[in-house]
Amino acid sequence: MERCRFRLGYVANALSIKNCTPSSTITFKNFSKISSEEIQLRKLKAVAKSNLEDTLRILKFNKYEKIMVYRLTSKLVPLVTHSEVIDWDYALELRN
Repeated sequence: MERCRFRLGYVANALSIKNCTPSSTITFKNFSKISSEEIQLRKLKAVAKSNLEDTLRILKFNKYEKIMVYRLTSKLVPLVTHSEVIDWDYALELRN
């Protein structure tokens, strides 16, 4: 009889890492209160960059702890699918 191998992981937040939240966001209501498109874009970039940096911290932690399963949050880049939000090439701009 063959044994089943289970690989356990978790979703998005690593509770063991302090000040690490890959799911920070900005609501559309608060986004739309920002008067300038330049400032709106700067805010979106800042939140997304912070989320990506925290995701990298989590992935390094997981590697160290030999946690091989991890599900990314859908909130990495806030408002990216919202139809009324600035169209920007987030993949290119957040590459570095």
